[in-house]
This record gives sequence, C-alpha cells and structure tokens, in this order.
Amino acid sequence: LPTAPFPITSVYAAISMPKTKLGLALVGLAIALLAGCAGSGTPALKTASNFAPQRPATFGGLPLASGQIILSEAPSALNLVIALLPPTYHPFVHAGILDVDTDGTVYVYEAIGAWGVMLGRRPTDAISGIVQRVPLGDFLRYNDYAEVYDPPAGVDRASLAAFARQHYAARTPFDPFFNAYDHRRLYCAEFVALGIESSGGAPVPLTEARRNHSLDLTLDWLGIRAQRHYQAADLVAGQSPIAALSTERSPTQARVHFAVRREIHRRYTENQRLGHVLTWNGFTLGVRDELTRFEAASQRLYHADGAVPTQAQADFRVRELA
Repeated sequence: LPTAPFPITSVYAAISMPKTKLGLALVGLAIALLAGCAGSGTPALKTASNFAPQRPATFGGLPLASGQIILSEAPSALNLVIALLPPTYHPFVHAGILDVDTDGTVYVYEAIGAWGVMLGRRPTDAISGIVQRVPLGDFLRYNDYAEVYDPPAGVDRASLAAFARQHYAARTPFDPFFNAYDHRRLYCAEFVALGIESSGGAPVPLTEARRNHSLDLTLDWLGIRAQRHYQAADLVAGQSPIAALSTERSPTQARVHFAVRREIHRRYTENQRLGHVLTWNGFTLGVRDELTRFEAASQRLYHADGAVPTQAQADFRVRELA
C-alpha cells in the first residue's frame, strides 16, 4: 500500500532528459498515478467529527455502519495530479465501502493497484491489484483525511456491503487503465459506483476529463484512453457527511487544504503543464515550493483548533491570499 509520495513526473518536465532518465521518469509517473488510487486498531484521531449524534457509535465514538461510503484525501503530489484531471474541482480522490464485522471491527473495501515487475511496453502493464479489505484504522494511516456518508437515496446498505464482500471474495482485479466501460476490472470510484447501482441507487454519472495537452500526453502514453471517468465526490452528490476522521488534520486544516487545492485547480488552465505545479528530481515527485509555501501561508489564516470556517469562507480567504 502507498504510505508516502511515489515518484512521478510529467512528459513536459522530462523532455530535456537523456533517454534512460526519461524512461525512468515516465515509469515513476505511472507508479504514482496508478498505485495511488490506492497497524490495526483505532489510531489517535485529530478529527473525529460526529454529524449524526443520535445514531449509535461504533468506531471512536462515531456512528459508522455497514454499507456507508468513505471518501478520502491525502496531501501528496500524486493526489494533486488526480485532482487536476476533471474540469471541476472535487475535494476527494479515493473511495471505499464500509463494513462492520460481527466483532465490531470496521473494515474498508477498496479497489487499489500496486506496482509489480515491468514486463510490458507500458508501466500500466505492470500494475496489478484486487478489491481488498483493510481495517479502518489502517486505512486512516495512509489517508490524510476522510469523510463517511450514507449512500444515495434508494440504496440498500446491506446489499451494498454484500456487493463489496462479493468482489473481495472474487478477488476482482484492479483496472490500471481507468476504463469505466469495462467492468471486468475496477478502479476505486468505479467499484463504489457499480455497488450503488446494483443496490438500488440511480446510476452515478461519468465526468469528462478536462482538456490539457500535458495531461493528454501523459494519459495517452499510459494507455488511459477513456475520456469519461467516475469521480469520488459524485458518489455522494447531495449527501451530507455522517462523520469526518483524520489522524493528521483538524477540521479547520482540512477545509483550508481543500480551499488551496480548489484554487490551484482553478488556475490550472488549458495551457498549463504538469511541470508548472510539480517537481521531479529523478527519483521522487514533489509539489513546487511556491505551492507548498502557499498552503503553509493559507493554513496560517486560521488557528488550527479554533472556530471552524465554512468551506465557502475558507475558499474566499485562500483565493484572496492567492
């Protein structure tokens, strides 16, 4: 499982490299893009917000139940790339399905890929994975911030949890090409979207990818040809969260982080290149120093443990600072 930022680059940033280094750079990009759609027990939580206190608590004082949907975010450069793909900003890049075992353990079912031995002509040919089940405590250790939602109207939660268990038992493979039209292999949001539809919910809409030459070059080389994809946020469109969890961020820090990512997305227009927001040192991907300083300055707009701003308030102040 990815527990730290993975190597990544853009085709643009690699153009001036010697051929050998260019190949390594592109391999690094594939590892990062495809593995990211990616200790037991309850970890110490910096955020444990209960938005439905009338419900019985099952995990850290929160009302979690089988058949709920969990969306997550991490502050890596990889997740910034994923956030730039759709034309409209979405605050989460990963999704899973909750299931509470008979002993009270809360698990997350997720479709996730991992890097293997490269035998094909593209790094995507070396990505493999399955629908897996991990304890929620472990899930929170490699995801920076998460929110839990009830599924959309009409969805039977027991059926949704059963759908997740079925694909876990079947070891349904991960789809490294993010093809939402071929359901023999699944990526994270596709896995949850199909579960919603099979459990009585309306079909989740597909979102067309934004037009950007740098992104187009990269995705075409990786063999990711589909122009429409499931977005994690669309899985719970119109829903309010039941709970929020994080081992790293307070609620205020999470909202400021989303405001920063939203502003970067707004400024990443058709003519921007991945190299304008990312750095590549030959081995690892990073966010450009200017953007790192921008987030740090944005976080100083609020006291981390003070009154929590609304998302609209955080968006306004961060855009004003930018």
